[in-house]
Amino acid sequence: MDYSKFPYQQGSAGAGVGVRQARMLGAMDTPALRRKNADGSVSRKVGERLYVDPAPEQELDAYLSSGTFSDGLVRAVASADARGVFRVRGQVMLRDETEAWNSTALNYYGNGKASVLKMTWAKGDAEKVADFNGWPAYVLDAVQYQSRNGTSYGNVYAIKATQTYLGTVSEFTTNIQMTAPTLVRSGEKSQWLYEALSGVTCIDGQYCFFYVVDVGSRQLYANIKTVAYQLAKDFAAITVSPLGRFGIGSYMRPEYPLFDLPHPIDVSQCPGIEFHYSEDGGLNFATLDSAPILQEFTDTVLSLNSHTQYAPTFNLAVNFFSSVTVPLNPQQAVVLMAIPYVMEVRPGNHAVNAKIKLGVVDFVSRTVVETAVLEDSVTPPGESGWDGAEAAAVGYLAGWVGIPIKGGALFVVRPLGAADYRDNPPRCLFTTDGVNIQWQPPMPWPGWCVGVARAISKDTIVVPVYEPGLGYVLYQSGDLGATWTLRATLSDKARAPQKITSRAHLLEFSQVTKLRDGAAPANATPGAPWVSDSRFTPPNA
Repeated sequence: MDYSKFPYQQGSAGAGVGVRQARMLGAMDTPALRRKNADGSVSRKVGERLYVDPAPEQELDAYLSSGTFSDGLVRAVASADARGVFRVRGQVMLRDETEAWNSTALNYYGNGKASVLKMTWAKGDAEKVADFNGWPAYVLDAVQYQSRNGTSYGNVYAIKATQTYLGTVSEFTTNIQMTAPTLVRSGEKSQWLYEALSGVTCIDGQYCFFYVVDVGSRQLYANIKTVAYQLAKDFAAITVSPLGRFGIGSYMRPEYPLFDLPHPIDVSQCPGIEFHYSEDGGLNFATLDSAPILQEFTDTVLSLNSHTQYAPTFNLAVNFFSSVTVPLNPQQAVVLMAIPYVMEVRPGNHAVNAKIKLGVVDFVSRTVVETAVLEDSVTPPGESGWDGAEAAAVGYLAGWVGIPIKGGALFVVRPLGAADYRDNPPRCLFTTDGVNIQWQPPMPWPGWCVGVARAISKDTIVVPVYEPGLGYVLYQSGDLGATWTLRATLSDKARAPQKITSRAHLLEFSQVTKLRDGAAPANATPGAPWVSDSRFTPPNA
């Protein structure tokens, strides 16, 4: 058999389909057979020889989304203008990979390309490394992939993150965050700073924040100060200008006994939450000087007794801190945050609650100040637990949507009210200064059926929605979320969503990613192009 024409391109799902079909033809008695496959490839049998003719070069689409179909496979759908019916472009993941991939969502890598992050726990001798006290930090292998068509992916680079050891089989797993790409103009040259990955790793026993600056030809690791001999847990950064990055790092307390250790941990020095800022594209981060917006967290969480029995409460509070950041200009950004705080309901038992606040980050004075309290999400009176904080972080801020558009910041939130916070309908909140707020009417859908809103132009936002009878569809608004009209169908053949514990937003076809404006690469922030492209003039402070 002649396999020379089998197109074994790395990451090409279509190649596998063609090869499998060719082998099936080879098992048949008929000497000449031909089959056109669903992906556009053609499998042929001529005597004893088998051939696969690859699918024609796929035209490049402007918009992509992805979700799981009824057969369990994740497929990409695409459109040139995000109108009408999106076409099925092909398979994104193989059946046996769906558990290993962190999400079905396709993100924007930069320069007109999509990205997907694949994460798998390391095995064998590479499964774990020892931290500064000899405890096991389990290793998560993460691979960044990029694609021009949303179905054939090439490996860009790999990193190793670690799960911080807290002393228990903890529900606080490892997170790897993604930061939107930017295009930076320097003289006559333009340089893409591609989508960045960030998180925590363990180097020489110390837990360290990492942030990868990807310039295409190579990847550079940021210089981020991490407090030594503490349990750094997560790090995430948001693009606030072409070279500006606003970072948030978190630390937790050990839930194991603190005596007889090589390096005892001083829990009184555990920062809990830290804010960072970089003005050079993420190469160097410095901590912000003041964060009065965290007052309740500082007063009630950082002050918790240092005894190990209080560590789970401390860690729950840190876990439910949540934040969305939208830049107003190169000097300021508006933040929407769920600020956890604790209340003692009886000796030794605490409720973890959260206040939902608006605030302003000043990148010149390096401060984060509170401007308004939108809601106080509390655990039922007399009960210990974390219902209040969970409803705020996972419910109110579900999807973590903040969009720079029309000279201000648009947030999509799910104000509390329903017995099940997953049912709360989303609402748009718009502000130009973090103080004056314009609320829009509630959307007509339960929150768990609504995906992540995105801007696709300077005045238009779109949001995926699941509607029974229609499937996964795309709605648009040109008035900051006051009204919505049907724009496109993403898929009417994918499986219906299910309510998932601790998830209050749509997970399948959760977002539509814009890759191109005509033949040119898309801007990563179409509602405010200056944020991600230095060729645009930014607004004044």
